[in-house]
Amino acid sequence: MKRNVPMPITYIVVVLVLPLLVQGMSNPRAFAEVLQIQRGQKTKPALLSEFVQETLANEWNPMEGLSNAMDSAGKAVAGVTSAAEKAIMAPLLGDYMVDSLELQNVTKVALNIQVMALVGFVLLVCGAAAYADSMRKEPRRNNAPSYLTATVLLCSYMLLIPGLFSTLFSFLIGVDMIGINILLSQEDGSEPSQVEKSTITAIELLFKTGGQLGAWLLIIYAIVVPVVKLVLISVAEARRHDQDVEKVKSARKYINFVQLISKWACPDMFAYIFLLYLFRHLDGLSSGPARLHAPAELGVGFACFTLFCVGSTFAAVAVDPPEVPVDEEENRPAPPWTVRLVPLPSLHVVIAVLLGAFAVFYVAGMLLPFMGMRLDSAMLIQPVGPLPASAQTFIDQLHIEDMVHSDVSFARCAYALLQYSMDGELCIIFAMIMVLVFAMLFPVVDMCVLMWASWKMGHQPPDVEAATNALKTARWLKHGCMLDVALMGVVVVTFAGAAYKKQGVILLMMPGLGVLFLAEVVHYVAYYLVHDTVIWRATTKT
Repeated sequence: MKRNVPMPITYIVVVLVLPLLVQGMSNPRAFAEVLQIQRGQKTKPALLSEFVQETLANEWNPMEGLSNAMDSAGKAVAGVTSAAEKAIMAPLLGDYMVDSLELQNVTKVALNIQVMALVGFVLLVCGAAAYADSMRKEPRRNNAPSYLTATVLLCSYMLLIPGLFSTLFSFLIGVDMIGINILLSQEDGSEPSQVEKSTITAIELLFKTGGQLGAWLLIIYAIVVPVVKLVLISVAEARRHDQDVEKVKSARKYINFVQLISKWACPDMFAYIFLLYLFRHLDGLSSGPARLHAPAELGVGFACFTLFCVGSTFAAVAVDPPEVPVDEEENRPAPPWTVRLVPLPSLHVVIAVLLGAFAVFYVAGMLLPFMGMRLDSAMLIQPVGPLPASAQTFIDQLHIEDMVHSDVSFARCAYALLQYSMDGELCIIFAMIMVLVFAMLFPVVDMCVLMWASWKMGHQPPDVEAATNALKTARWLKHGCMLDVALMGVVVVTFAGAAYKKQGVILLMMPGLGVLFLAEVVHYVAYYLVHDTVIWRATTKT
């Protein structure tokens, strides 16, 4: 039972004075350094520990027994002091004083086994589908999906279910002060504990805590987008071979739309990657006698959701729209506004300028922090928070707000994930690939490919075939570029921050977010300028 007991003077004496005495008694050789050692002519101060220890060993052998006795006495007093401190603090802190500030999750080995089993199953099934494609003799009718594409899509959606309901992210926040472990985090505003979140439990908690906007954003990106993708692809495939041309045209539109939104199921995946960095960056920070503990881990739900996002995205891009008959007027459409805006001879110059602007925004955005975490200690005290009002003085002495001041940039996050991955945890390796490859590398490569395509179109005559091949590569890269998705993940988790306010945690959007947004605007403009020009030239043969 929790009790609101004021901090007694006895506690101050025991906590602040007695540990100093214990420290001296438990290390008698440090005390010997302030003694004077008599060596014949006069008394000299012992300034070096090595000299003192050598003197004690060689000249004062009888002191060895006393030294050992003092060591034992120091340890005994330290144990009594620790027990006394805990006995005094127990009524004040109640259930918030715990034995350990470590996460009680499945072990890294067990988690890796689960992830390897998932990946092995997907690879096995997809290998069988690829073999079936290789044995297929009849050509695919009207660009129908291959067995491999259909299998990857099916496996992705099978992984979506555990990806929504299994643990994505777990953490705790606690403070260790002179041997007393204080757990500050809570699960659903109840008893102090580590926090484990899946997508579904996060949505439920957001609705309970007033974070409706964050909850709806999670629902849209993690549930609605995947469902819409599946429904539209199913309808499109049902209409692919229809005799009604209008239905075939609608199937083509549905597939193009699915490819456009396919990667937008991933924002919350990046949000948890950034939260992982923020918490681990805080873990181990100290201020005076207090040390902050903020361990965090990604769960098997993260691995499932990552595999779903990557698999469903590329499977959707691999689905070719059906061919539809076109009349003569449709075969020579009017040039789109992007083609009219930038004349063909000037295209490569404009793309070069956009590439330079992208480089400036990209580099600056990668170095600037785009998301931050702060702690409001007032949120920890009743009636808002979990701790009794009598703990306010104690919380102020910990200087927690000074320690919980963490920002994240892409550069720092990528470097940290590289270090984390050295432990061999597969979920961390997945997170590193998502950040380094999909969010950071793909946009740069895509801009370079677009520059190459525009340069080919600038030839006299334009090399439409080479530009078309380059555009195919750029198309795959654009659908795999997830920098824009990662930025939306920051927005989502910031609005979803109401779920963590009970822990006193405040999530902020930082300037780097806006700079990277400008980089992505430049990226989109360059892509559609090149895309529309190449497609129109290839279609009209002009």
